[in-house]
Amino acid sequence: MQPYLPREHFKVTDDDFSSVRIRDMPYGKQREALSLTPSGKDFGNMVLGRVSPPETFLLTNIGYDQVLIQEIVAVGDFAFTGPEINHVNIGETVSLSVCYTPAVKGLVTGGLYVTAPNALGSKFASLTGSGVTIEDLLMQYPLLSNGKVTGPAIAIANGVYSCAVSGTFDGATAQLEWRPDAATPWISIPNIRYTEANTIYGIPLNIGQTRILIIDPGFSTSLTATLMW
Repeated sequence: MQPYLPREHFKVTDDDFSSVRIRDMPYGKQREALSLTPSGKDFGNMVLGRVSPPETFLLTNIGYDQVLIQEIVAVGDFAFTGPEINHVNIGETVSLSVCYTPAVKGLVTGGLYVTAPNALGSKFASLTGSGVTIEDLLMQYPLLSNGKVTGPAIAIANGVYSCAVSGTFDGATAQLEWRPDAATPWISIPNIRYTEANTIYGIPLNIGQTRILIIDPGFSTSLTATLMW
């Protein structure tokens, strides 16, 4: 048997003041209250100017009356992407989506704010993310030479090579590039491009430097390229 919960009364007046009714509610509970969870999210690294996948926050009415929502907004390099709501019913949970589009390089902090003047509870969540360039991502996807990690670029001799790329792509595109020396711009090697785990054989390369460039990083978190001869 559930324990007895003492109740109290409060008056609710219709909008046109035509009638007044009495409503019961658990004693000591807040009539209008919200819960926003989680309290914060980190979007991680994102290439400048690109839009991250949406992250979800849950807004729940934990009170005993409908809560009116005045505004929901994200600040920083973040954007609230919906849905647009003007109230949350008793016991209702609404999923709120937030995306990250970094405009500046480095760590960015912001927040998701829910404005509901009459409601108590949590109505703010912290947001963090880091803006990076595609070049910055090279250090996350190591290029190996015969199984040894060499960093974002390696020196090579004339020869015919094979290049294997493995890991979780999630929309990433990897391109093999070459240049004769550090003073020369990188050149994309024709037809040596990966959108999934694969090995390409018979790649003729001249003396110089080579690297794997993530030309479209998607949302990959683990790519490794191995150059073999």
